[in-house]
Amino acid sequence: AVLHSFVVDMDFSGLHLDIALRQLLSEVSIPGEAQKIEKLVEVFSKRYIECNQMFVSSFKAPDTIFILSYAMVLLNTDLHNKSVKPERKMKPEDFVRNLRGIDCGTDIDVEMVKGIYDRIKNCEFKQGSDHVSQVTKVQETILGSKRPKLNASWRRLVCFCRVSEVADMNKKEKKDSHQRGLFLFNDLLVVTKNEKNKKKQLHQHRYSLGLSDLKVNMYRTQHFQFGVQLQERHTGRIAATFACRSYNDQQRFVSDLQESIAEVEEMERARLFINESGSL
Repeated sequence: AVLHSFVVDMDFSGLHLDIALRQLLSEVSIPGEAQKIEKLVEVFSKRYIECNQMFVSSFKAPDTIFILSYAMVLLNTDLHNKSVKPERKMKPEDFVRNLRGIDCGTDIDVEMVKGIYDRIKNCEFKQGSDHVSQVTKVQETILGSKRPKLNASWRRLVCFCRVSEVADMNKKEKKDSHQRGLFLFNDLLVVTKNEKNKKKQLHQHRYSLGLSDLKVNMYRTQHFQFGVQLQERHTGRIAATFACRSYNDQQRFVSDLQESIAEVEEMERARLFINESGSL
């Protein structure tokens, strides 16, 4: 009853399923007993469904949310438990295979599953991990002399996603070429390239974009079905062009971007208002 009362007040609207579960698990610890884990996931799933009915309607059964959420808790334990030897840890293809047919015998979007795997591998579910410590952890994984200093009390990580960077949206490119990892913060987009390292996930910094003057455009061409292009609002210059893995990834990334840009603009308006008031 206490757990239900706590979860029912949480708003998971518009969040990736794993991001919503991470939000919950930052407030409560993962219980050790399987029965208690199942109850926790059950309460979470019901609340997530209430907050995201349009997304959930894309599945054949609401129970798919519960199954996928439970699988994420198990994946988190498998990937981040030091007692599990590296060679025995679950690989992306294992996670995909384990989830085959979970939606009433139908497979769910493979790219969505891979995205979930990437995010959990990159950042463990942890209790009480506040936004400052989360940003610090991301900072430690990004390499490069020009990488930005991310640590700031007001900065928080909004999402991480994998995309392809597109040089020419009308020209076909090799599959999985120019793969990028995007760290979206509430004021900054950091574009990285995976750095091979057996011990931990590392990212080579490519460039960063402030959000204050960005406009988000979606595009679709013969070669890229789920494109996202970032444009400087005042100059019209194209700042970056990406291709997402799936429609769901595209929609969630665009939504997160637009919300973050709106937040930056609101903060800038508030700053200007305070400055003007102070000069009167």
